[in-house]
Amino acid sequence: MPPFLCAVFEKKKKMNQSQKKPSEITGCIRCGKCCAKGGPALHREDLTLVKGSAAVEWRNLITYRKGELVHDNVKGGLTCLEREFVKLRPAQEGPACIFYDSDLCGCSIYPSRPLECRVLKCWDTGKIEEVYCQERLVRQDIIQDSKTLLQIVGEHEKRCSHSGLRQITQSQDMNWEEKAQKIVDMLSTDKAVRDLVAQKAGLDLAVLDFIFGRPLFMTLFQYGLSCEFTGSGWKLKIASNP
Repeated sequence: MPPFLCAVFEKKKKMNQSQKKPSEITGCIRCGKCCAKGGPALHREDLTLVKGSAAVEWRNLITYRKGELVHDNVKGGLTCLEREFVKLRPAQEGPACIFYDSDLCGCSIYPSRPLECRVLKCWDTGKIEEVYCQERLVRQDIIQDSKTLLQIVGEHEKRCSHSGLRQITQSQDMNWEEKAQKIVDMLSTDKAVRDLVAQKAGLDLAVLDFIFGRPLFMTLFQYGLSCEFTGSGWKLKIASNP
């Protein structure tokens, strides 16, 4: 049978298996549902995957910073991060893990898959719940060999932190115009630092999401705000008055 037909029949088989009730599943049927929900957070045990290994590059990572609202796949619902963590970034077309091959319902780096992927059993979540929040990697773990870059990350965090942004939006001592100006200043700083580092270091723009986390303008929805960048700078929009 031609290879492409084998792939088609294999995918159909997996789709049929995925119709099983959760109580009927006792082993991985490679339905792809876990991979389609998003990439895993990385843990201490995964450090070799991003240091001295070609399996996972910095452009494949994304950092979620302290103070961000993120969806907790294990507990369900949104949670405000008390500590940053690094995970495999989503694919451009949706939330699925960047290494998820939807045509084959499989992982393109399966032999080198991270800890969470290795222990996850959708029919028995005990092990993933046990390791989920333990020894998660942060940016310093991965870029500790570059003191200059760490200094830049630290300065960016001081000037463009989510805690700082939240303090501005929740402040009772400033009117809306004052808040808006401070937020625009923070957005401008965030963009300027990213642009400068990308230009000076010749980095792939995707790498910036690991080094500096998601751009601030992409997280404003958490504060009831949105914005757009025009030729004259940032234009802030109020979704709901902070």
